Order: sequence, then structure tokens, then C-alpha cells
Amino acid sequence: MTEYGSRAFILGLDGADWKILDHMIERGVMPNLKRLKEKSSWGYLNSTIPPITCPAWLVFGTGMNPGKLGVYYFLVREGHGYHTVPFYFRRDVAGNNFWDQLSEKGFNIGIVNIPTVHQPYKINGFMISGFMSRSRRRWVGTREGEPLTFPEGLESEIIEKVGEYNIDFPKTTSKNYQLLSFEEEIEEYEQVALQRTRTIEYLMRSKKWDIFLVDIMATDRISHSVYQLICPDGEKYTTSRARELRRMIEGFYHSMDDIVGRIRKAAGEDCHFFVMSDHGFGNMTGRFAINDWLMEKGYMRLKDQKRTTSPSPKRKNLFKKIYNAISRFNHRHNISPIIESVVKSLPGRMQRSIPDPLKLLTEDDVDWGNTKVFYREFGHLFINLKGREPEGIVDPDGASKLMKELVRDLDRDVAKHFNGPGRFRYFFGKDIYSGKYKEFAPDIYFDFDGILYNIDTRVGHEENFEPMPDWMKGNHRQDGIFIFDHPDAKAGKVEGLNLIDLAPTILHIFDQEIPENIDGRCLKSIFRDDSPTGSRKIRIGKPTEKLLISIAISKLKI
Repeated sequence: MTEYGSRAFILGLDGADWKILDHMIERGVMPNLKRLKEKSSWGYLNSTIPPITCPAWLVFGTGMNPGKLGVYYFLVREGHGYHTVPFYFRRDVAGNNFWDQLSEKGFNIGIVNIPTVHQPYKINGFMISGFMSRSRRRWVGTREGEPLTFPEGLESEIIEKVGEYNIDFPKTTSKNYQLLSFEEEIEEYEQVALQRTRTIEYLMRSKKWDIFLVDIMATDRISHSVYQLICPDGEKYTTSRARELRRMIEGFYHSMDDIVGRIRKAAGEDCHFFVMSDHGFGNMTGRFAINDWLMEKGYMRLKDQKRTTSPSPKRKNLFKKIYNAISRFNHRHNISPIIESVVKSLPGRMQRSIPDPLKLLTEDDVDWGNTKVFYREFGHLFINLKGREPEGIVDPDGASKLMKELVRDLDRDVAKHFNGPGRFRYFFGKDIYSGKYKEFAPDIYFDFDGILYNIDTRVGHEENFEPMPDWMKGNHRQDGIFIFDHPDAKAGKVEGLNLIDLAPTILHIFDQEIPENIDGRCLKSIFRDDSPTGSRKIRIGKPTEKLLISIAISKLKI
């Protein structure tokens, strides 16, 4: 226990969404979460733009917007080039996190599976990599690759005292994951989460800690897999298998609820206890073929236009019926590897006439000399700007006009598809990001009603907007969950909660200065006004010299 009378525990239920959790609470599946929510400060936690694991967890840790971190997705462009690499090859925020500042001040830190902690580093405490680890290994106790823990000896200790520990999901991330049934997927998500909890409980008992952070990734993965059965609308699926899967899903969420209860009890009532998610979740009903649309509108051109050759209307209709039938069967029985093998055996001309999943573009496919706009991951559009991109053609003076034309064209086509406005949102990067890496931000970010439609980068689709018939997939939404439980907490729903605000809030709990260079604000609204934490003055200061040195040192390999 610290001199401030308590400790803090942050439990991440990755991708958790109140729509799902409230549904499970109403069904009596999550009694621990129900009690916690009733007596705590809670609300919807606004995520980053885009609402995705990376940059969300980086923003959570630093309190800085992506423009100061230079990370807008898992991948970053190499300079202003067309090639992308994993973010940790070009950016490293280690040393900038709130736990680094607390560590430098002598607090004991525990970090377990925070996704963007891609490599453990020296800290006053212990650390286990997240699933984005640079190591080739995905579980402790194996020998190849970089360390998964700090100190390195913690790895063998976990094996000896707890047993097997996975930083990711071995089966569902393997090359043959599509051969797994939904039952096998759900079982692995649950087992890995329970395995992680046993390790957390051991570390809580056996190690010194003032602040402990952990992420349970299983709640994200199950929503990606079977969201339409998880959400309240899932009752419309009435087959015997759907009912059986729903029972299994409820069992999964009951286990998640048990995890919350166990960890809350182990932390102690005087612990500042947070439950949060980096983003929410929602249904994904279709896909938008962005590169096909860009080519159709004349914004982009390929070197080989035959890649998008369409079959005759009669053949197109036949292939559509066959494809949709296969999609429905594949959804239930996971035959994707068989489909891929059959497609690859067809002559090239036939392959080009089938809306198959193999037509992925690389930078070498694009005719950059005739391309004005290009797409990168997760809603990111870039202008092929003269003097910025290697083969840019758009004059800087005309870039603003081009962007306005582009969003107008998108808005019009989206409204036409959805029979009305309101499903399309966009932001200009220069308006929503700030900092020294702002120049690398996407020129435009867009999505549809959250992520109602997946943005598909493949080419050769029959239509730019295509439904996903009978798919069970889900995708991210803007609002995650937030719970804060402590005697100082102001019980009830709180508005205006943002992921970027958690770092300064936690620093305030420990009466530390909040660095003036961060963008988040302390969430005073979650504390009772007459409580020690709520009445304490917020302290703002500059990063200490030791912290600035630690930022440089932490970027070195252990």
C-alpha cells in the first residue's frame, strides 16, 4: 500500500460494450458486474478515432492524441511512402506512459498483456507482453524469440507456479483457425481468459504492486466471431445450433463475470478499481469495396486493369448466387481453406470473374502516376500529394478542393445505398490530430455508422456495397465501457468520459503532477466532491529530467 492509502487496479475487458453487458446482466448472467455497476461511477468511454486497439491502448497509456504518438493504426507508413510496417518498427512510446512516470517516482508497477506493450522493458515492477509482442513466441516457456517478460526470470516462475500461459490464442491465431468450429473458438477464448486470471491472482499475491494493469482480450475476440448471437437481437436466430451457441456464449460471459468478481475481491475494497474497454462493439452487416469505388470514380488507377474485369451479367448473377450460398455454408462450417484451394486451381480468367477473397492490392499494383487518392487501413484515405508522396500528382493548392469533392461523392453514394443520410461520418486529419507526427495522419478518416460496414480493400467486387448474408461478425464502435469503484467514487452514470483522460486521472489519484504536454484531462466528475481525491488540487507540471532520460533508455533492448 502506498503513502496515499491505497492502490489502483485497471481491468481491461477488451472491446466490451454496454449493449452486450447490460443484456447479460438482464439475463442474470453477470451478477458481479451488476453489483459493481450499481454502486460505482460508470458510463460510456469514448474511444479514439479510429476506435481500434492501436492507437487506443497507446492513447490510454500516454494521455496523448495519435498526432503526438505518430500511430494511427497497427501499421504506419514509412515516411510518406506507400509501404507500411508494424508501428513498433518506427514508433516507440515506452517511457511516455503514466506507469513509467509512476515507476520513476518509486511506485511498484504490474503490467499484464496490455496489447501495445510489444516488448517488455525495465520498470520498477514486472511486465508481460501483450498479443502484439515482437517475439515470435505466443506463450511463455518456449525458447525461440525475444523475452516475453520483465524480469526475464518471471517467465519460468509463471510456468512453475501457475502453469501454461498464453499471451494470445494459439488455436484461433494459427494458420488453420478457419477450420475451427464456433464452439472451439469460444472454448479457447474462455480457457485463455481463465488461465490469464490465475496468473494475475498469483502475481497479486506474490508481488509488490501499487498499480496493476491487465487486459482480457477474449471479450474482443468473441464479439468479432459471433456478435450477432451475443447482442439482444440474437434471439431472432432460432435454430437448435444457434440456441446451443447462445447457451455457450452466456457461459463465457458468466466466466468473465466471475473473473471480475475474483479480481475485485483480491484487490481489496480500498483499491481504486477500474473496469474499462478500449472501444465498444456492434453489428457488421456488409462491406464497402473502397478501392473498387475509388477506381470507379476516377480517383485511383491500377497498372493492370484486368484485375477488375467483370463477367457478363448472366454469369455475374450465377456467380453471385453460388457465392452467397457458399458464404452461408462457410459461415456455419468454416470451409474457407477448401474454397481457397478450389479457387486457386481455376484458370486465371475464371478467377478474375469470381468475387473471391484473393484480389488484394499491393503498392506495386497501383498506377501512381494516375492516382489522386489511395486508401490505407481502417478508414484512412490519403491524397497522392505532389512533393509529399514519392509519385504524388495532386497539386497542394488543389488538395483541399479534392478532399471536399471526395467526401461529397462518398456521402452521396452512401446516402443512396442506405436510402437516406446519417450513416456516413468523416474527419479531416488536420482537424482532429495535433502534434509533431500530425503530418503523417490520414488526410481523411471515414466510416459508416461506427463500423456498420467493413471497408474492404480487395478489388473485383460485383457491387461497391455488398451485404454479408447470415454472417455472425461484429466490429468496433466508438463507445467502450467505464466503471470506477472506490469509497471516493461518485455513484451513478457520468457523462463525458474519454479514453484519453484515464492517464491523467490515475496520476491524480497518486497525487502526481500531470505532464503539461498531454492532451487528456483529469476526470474529477467520477469522485465525490468531499472525498480526499475529489477535493485535492490537480497538479500540472513538466516531465522530470529523470523521466526524459528513462524515455530514451527504455527504447533500448533489455
